[in-house]
Amino acid sequence: MEADQYQRFCALLEKRSGILLGADKRYLVETRLSRVLRDQKIESIDALMGRLLNGREPARPVRLSRR
Repeated sequence: MEADQYQRFCALLEKRSGILLGADKRYLVETRLSRVLRDQKIESIDALMGRLLNGREPARPVRLSRR
C-alpha cells in the first residue's frame, strides 16, 4: 500500500466512522486489507476505495480482526 493510498483510506475511515489512524498503523491496515481484497476478490486497494466511495460496499460483511 502506497503512502497516498493509506492517507486516502484513513481520511475515508475518519469521515465515515470517526476513527483516526496514525502513520504507525499502516502495516496493520495493509495486512488486514490484503485479506479483505483476497476474500472479496477485489483486485487492488484503489478498486476497494472506488467501491466504498461510490457506495458499492463489498458484497459480504468484512471482518478485519484476527481470526
